[in-house]
Order: sequence, then C-alpha cells, then structure tokens
Amino acid sequence: MRYSFIKSLNHSSFGAIYYFAVPIAIFHLVDALMSYTFPIIVEESVFSNFTLGLIMGFSSFVGFFCDISFPQLLRNLTWKSKLIFGIIVSFLFPLLTAIGRYYSLIDNSILTILFFLAASASWGVYFELVSFSKREFVVKEDKLHQYSKDWGVMYMISEIAVIFGPVIGGLLIKLSIFHSALITFLMQFIGLCLAVVIVATLDKKEKLKVDSSVIYKFNLFSEMKYWLHLLKKLNTLIVASIALVFVESAFWTIGGLLGLELFGKQSYIDWIVILVYSIPIIIGGIIVSKLGIKTGKKRLYLASMLVGGIFLAALLFTKDKYSVLLVVFLSSLSLSFAWPLNEAVFSDLLERLNGSKQHLIGLNLSTGSLAYIIGPIIIGYLSDKFGYLATLGIVGIIVSFVAFILMFTTPNKLRLPQKDIGLLENNSQ
Repeated sequence: MRYSFIKSLNHSSFGAIYYFAVPIAIFHLVDALMSYTFPIIVEESVFSNFTLGLIMGFSSFVGFFCDISFPQLLRNLTWKSKLIFGIIVSFLFPLLTAIGRYYSLIDNSILTILFFLAASASWGVYFELVSFSKREFVVKEDKLHQYSKDWGVMYMISEIAVIFGPVIGGLLIKLSIFHSALITFLMQFIGLCLAVVIVATLDKKEKLKVDSSVIYKFNLFSEMKYWLHLLKKLNTLIVASIALVFVESAFWTIGGLLGLELFGKQSYIDWIVILVYSIPIIIGGIIVSKLGIKTGKKRLYLASMLVGGIFLAALLFTKDKYSVLLVVFLSSLSLSFAWPLNEAVFSDLLERLNGSKQHLIGLNLSTGSLAYIIGPIIIGYLSDKFGYLATLGIVGIIVSFVAFILMFTTPNKLRLPQKDIGLLENNSQ
C-alpha cells in the first residue's frame, strides 16, 4: 500500500500537489485562526489601538526583511527543509502569544508588549518560510509545468481552511490561555506530521540538512542589485501583485468592521463580509485548476483585476446591506482568477530563470509584505475620512485603474535579465 502511494506521488506531478496541499491547508487553518484571535488577545491586553497596530504591523516588517535576506541566508535549503522549519517555527506564535497574555494579566506591560512583538515576529518568519517552500515545490515537482492548475488547487484547498480558521478561533478565544494554546499546538503537530510524511515520501536525493561547508551571510546591497535587475524587466508584474494584495489587506483590515456596521453587534454575523469575500476564491481556484491555462495568463490575470475592481467600485453607490454582500461576492469572484494566475506567471518565470531562483521568490513575496505594511495605513485613513463602504469603493477604483494601465503597458513576453543575474552570482561566489 505504501509503495502504491509513493508511486502515485512520484509519477503524477499534478497529483503531488493534492498531497502537498494537505499539510499546507492545516498550516493555513492554524494561521487563519491565529490571525483572528491574535489581534483580539492583543487589544484586550494592551488597551491601545495604536499599540495593536504597531504589533500587528511588525510581522509584515519582519516578513519583508525575510524576503530580502532568505535568498542569501537560506539559498541552499530545499523546499522540504523550509516547509518543516517553517511549521516548527510556527509553534512559537501561539506559545509567545499565551506568555504575553499571561504577563498582561499580572500587569507587566513591558514584558507583555515584548512577547507580543516576538509572537508577531515569529508570524512573519514562519509564513515566509512556508511561502518560499510552496513556490519552490510547484516549480521543482511539476514536470509538466501545469502551474495554473497547481496554484488553482493550492488556493482552493487553502481558502477552504482559511474560512474555518475564524470559526475555530472564535471558539478557542472563549477558552483559557492554556487550553486554547494546547488545542492550537495539537493542530500544528498534526500538520507537522503530515508534512514530514509528504517530505519523506517525495524525498529522493535531497536531504533535510544544511551544507556546513557553505558560509551563509547576508548582504543587503547585493540583494538589492538582484532586485533592481529583476524590477527593470518585471516592474509591471510587481505593481499588479501589490495592487492585488492591497485588495486583500483592505478586506482583512475593515471587513469585520463593515459587517458590524451593516448587521449590528447583536447579529453574530459580523464575519459575513469576510466569508462572502473568501468563498469565491475557492470557486476561482476550482475553475482555474480545471482549465489548466497555459497561455495568456497575464492578460486574463489583469482582466480579472479590472472587472473585480469595477465591481468593488460599485460599493460607492450601494447602500442596501444584501446588495453590498452581492457586490462583494461578484468582485471577489472576478478577482479569484487573478490569485492563482498571478502565482502561475511567477512560476513560469522561476522555471525560465537560470541559476538561483530565490531572489525572484523573495521579490515576489515582498509585494505581499509591502501591501500589508502600506495597505492598513491607507485603509485606516480612508475609513476615518469616508467610512468603510466608500473606502472599499475607492480601493476598487485604484485597482481597476492600475489594471487598465497595465493591460497596455505589460509586454506580451517578459524578459528575464539572465546575463545580469549570472554575473551577480559569479561575483558573489
């Protein structure tokens, strides 16, 4: 039985994505429930929205630093090592959060903030480790280059897990610190065990170890040179990625507050806006995985952003709460094609890139970190000025405008600076 399982993995590149997505789904489930409970715990502990914002934003700053440093510091680690190490580091998030909450109960504000900052930092580190792993897995293990299918499956399974995260988090938040952390650890342990099984099954020549003969160091200016060369060729794609994640950051920043505004605190469905935003991403993932789009991904990706932005802009003229949910659903459904297609475009580029692919992965992931650093600040300012609905409408205008411009400025064929990257790698050795 074990032989047939291994054989199915080794001889079915598209099938392997389903197995890989299982521990990834559990990872995203735990990450989603912690994303829901962490700000609530912090807010109840520090009694300051400003401090809460600083602690929450710290994870994105750490994540951005990881995007810059990991291509050099972890360049010889395989996707398998990054996946296992990332899940192991994730155990620190609930642990440090629980310790921070404990110190808040005994009125030690300094240690409370320090442990919450450490928890936020661990969040940034483990999320980027697993994000690097996912992108390397797709390019390395899919020999048929069916990247849109791979990412469609990944988004479909992960988003299902993300939907249940806040529900479970809402139940855990009512328990004691010890019991909620214990249940979270148990879920993480299950994800770790499944990841180890997948890694051991797929493992052929690569091992979970670091070459001790290699000197691992980080040079900021060296990495910036890699990024600048890549940006000269891929600037339109990077702008599109930032705009796409900007929409996500908007919903996760004010989606819950909009739900409260529309349905009231006594309705117990303040999460409805986030739910209506998340479900279409599953549908889009299913459709993209079935279509297996190989050509025209960039145009379809930008068209999806354009239509999604137009729907979102319609919130400026929508007042009825059920009409708002319908518009959010249609906008998210349009944008749902952009998510896996965006990753598929980057996977195509990674497959074509000679030499180390870590620098392009870091640049790709930095778009999400930047969007989550800048996005909540912009969204918060607009919300204070215009309200939640109008803010999402303005976000729609921005995204549709960016997508419209990029449809005319993005080249049909993105050229990679192969020679420049090769020279940089030779000089760094």
